[in-house]
Amino acid sequence: MATGVSVDRLAGSDGDSPAADEHHIREWALALRRTSHLALSNEELIGKLRELSDLLSGLLTAETCYEDGARWLGAELVRLNATAPEALASTLELIGGPLPPAAQRVEHGRRGRVQGGVAAGFVAELRARVLDEQESLRMSMVHALERAESDRHASAARFAAIFSQTTVGVSITDTSGNTLKVNRSMADLLGYTPEDLLAVSLEEFFYDDEPDEPWQVYQQLIAGEIDHHAMEKRFRRPDGDVVWAHVSASVIRDSRGEPEFLVFLASDITERYQLAQRLRHQATHDPLTGLANRSLFHEQLRRAFTDGAGG
Repeated sequence: MATGVSVDRLAGSDGDSPAADEHHIREWALALRRTSHLALSNEELIGKLRELSDLLSGLLTAETCYEDGARWLGAELVRLNATAPEALASTLELIGGPLPPAAQRVEHGRRGRVQGGVAAGFVAELRARVLDEQESLRMSMVHALERAESDRHASAARFAAIFSQTTVGVSITDTSGNTLKVNRSMADLLGYTPEDLLAVSLEEFFYDDEPDEPWQVYQQLIAGEIDHHAMEKRFRRPDGDVVWAHVSASVIRDSRGEPEFLVFLASDITERYQLAQRLRHQATHDPLTGLANRSLFHEQLRRAFTDGAGG
């Protein structure tokens, strides 16, 4: 998720941004390695974080707060595969903690804006990664199913391998909502066993207290009005816990072009969703009083005028 912002430019055009304290860099590296599976060696990681620390120092001391640069830094964490929420937390703590000499006079608001940009870039890149992985899997499964008649044996083997090995939840239903096939990942996501899910109608996962859109989209899919749709949806597990997932649904048509099956892919995004909600709350509420701030007031005012104009 490139922003078009030069890292060299952000680190300071004169190249004299001081490196962050080595102790903090190593603590940062330890926190990332403890929470995420990283491909870099320890020395490679230290070197990369040293570059990011110099960039961070430049962001905090520049005359203009380059928020695009902060978002780039957050996205870079995900590209390093530091995708756990704790990885983001350790980075935000670094920004909020002791700073290099050149950045020690940074006003509190500047720190907050940089932290917000890093968090926003992290969440956006993580979401893009989930979407890319799910779309790749969706295309593989759809192609395997569509080739089943012409190359049944090879397609069946390919489909079985994808179906059983992926960490993405997969469910295949007929147009009546009956679950025909479901993998372990989908069962784990929803809090059932695969056997239990085969006896559960898809309609049971739509709730009266949620927006009408998911149900309307489902009706469009089984009617063949659309071939594919993706959304973020909540599910309530049997134990009462709520899980948020990115759900992608595709129609598989028969030889006459009529909808025959629906393929659902679901990725657990609960942690990312909760993180985004916390970030939004922090951006719209005073940290001391917990009361709504001016940003939330203006947002609600814009919505009121938009709704009024639409009516």
